[in-house]
Amino acid sequence: VFDLQGNFKSGLILSQVRSSSKVGFGWQTVPEAPNVLFTHIRINPPLHENIRNTYLSMIASYFKEPLPSIT
Repeated sequence: VFDLQGNFKSGLILSQVRSSSKVGFGWQTVPEAPNVLFTHIRINPPLHENIRNTYLSMIASYFKEPLPSIT
């Protein structure tokens, strides 16, 4: 499960989900710090990117795939 919001409310919802992998933002990039308590895998995407690139970067990092180019 991917938590692409990184806020406390999405973390609470994530806490109720049964999944072996809960992926979210890392400590350096999470919008609201308590969110990291609800994830198992934490990824720090590049800062100051377009939000679409941020989301793609997180998903590509998890699957260990190169980041696709967006035109």
